Amino acid sequence: MFRKQTLSFCECCCGEQVSKSKNRYIRGHNSRVRSEETIRKIGAAAKGRIFTKEHKKRMAIEIKRAFDNDPNLGKKISKSLKGRKQSQKEKENKSIASVGQYVYDCLSNYEWMYEQLIIKDKSPTLVAKEIEVSCDTIRSWSQRLGIEYRNHGKDWLEDPVILANIGRKSSEFHKGRKYSEKRKRNMNICRLEPNGKWKYDHLSSYNYMYEQLITRDKSITQVGRELDVSENVMRTWARKLKIKYHSHSNDWQKDPVKLAQATRKQSKSMKRLYREDKEFLKMIQKSWHRKPNSLEKGFQEIIEKLFPNEYKYVGNGEIWIGGKNPDFINVNGKKIVLEVFGNYWHNIEDVQTREKHFEKYGFQCLCIWESDFYNRLEWVEQNLLRFHNGN
Repeated sequence: MFRKQTLSFCECCCGEQVSKSKNRYIRGHNSRVRSEETIRKIGAAAKGRIFTKEHKKRMAIEIKRAFDNDPNLGKKISKSLKGRKQSQKEKENKSIASVGQYVYDCLSNYEWMYEQLIIKDKSPTLVAKEIEVSCDTIRSWSQRLGIEYRNHGKDWLEDPVILANIGRKSSEFHKGRKYSEKRKRNMNICRLEPNGKWKYDHLSSYNYMYEQLITRDKSITQVGRELDVSENVMRTWARKLKIKYHSHSNDWQKDPVKLAQATRKQSKSMKRLYREDKEFLKMIQKSWHRKPNSLEKGFQEIIEKLFPNEYKYVGNGEIWIGGKNPDFINVNGKKIVLEVFGNYWHNIEDVQTREKHFEKYGFQCLCIWESDFYNRLEWVEQNLLRFHNGN
């Protein structure tokens, strides 16, 4: 009869039995009791050795198992390597092992990197794709070689096709997606950068927004300047928090001082435009679509009867003299303009203002009133004859 063979336990103290009686360790457990000297010798013997894929796979499994059994193994390794100075050759071998010989030759070649990043003006991302490395690797090597390349981060802003589609693509990307509250919060913080978290905390606080917009009765613009955000952002958050604030857009109209200042500024700016800006006058002329009214048509018939082919109707904005548009002007060399005033729209001061204005530019001006034209037509004709002949 054969005697039953008893199996011993693994000497790494894991508490498991070995598979064969002659074995001292379970497979892979012998590394747990190796001394540092033994590990160093094994590493030196394996240096330069070419491993098969199967061998590399087994080594990866063993390394993972070692890290699983000892969670502090990574800290121990980093602690043992801390302060150790590597030689230039060790650094080079480490770089070659991580990226390969061909890629290392490209990255360490100053002329090749300079040609790609400066002469051909390629982005680090494009160069990284060509040699199959990460973008951070290209940046790291360009810093080592002292190559300062152009930042391509905003090149898409110069592409009209991308700019036209970016809003549509963004809306299509987010359409139908459901985001968590945390994700929404982070997205809002990113939109509000810089100081996004501080701005988000204030904007999302009902108490803060209520105090600023309702209690203190501040305008949307004023609170937006304090938080360094736009008016649209303020309106959006007020709508989210359901705060009905008072609109301050027309508050200046209730202040007589501000209203007078605004009126003066507007008057000055409009006078300047009428006086200096020819394009503005053309735009005004197109918008008027003005034709002679019944009074101007009747006056034009009288002029044609008294002075054939002497005067032309230009009250449609065809001719401007110092920002003023006369009704009729002489076209045969005489500097004479004629104005027809309706009693409802004009007063005596308008006559003096017009005459003085045209006199600055060397023109004589005669103003005819609507009431005189309809009630004293003979007197109007005699007045026109005297004025035209210079008597």
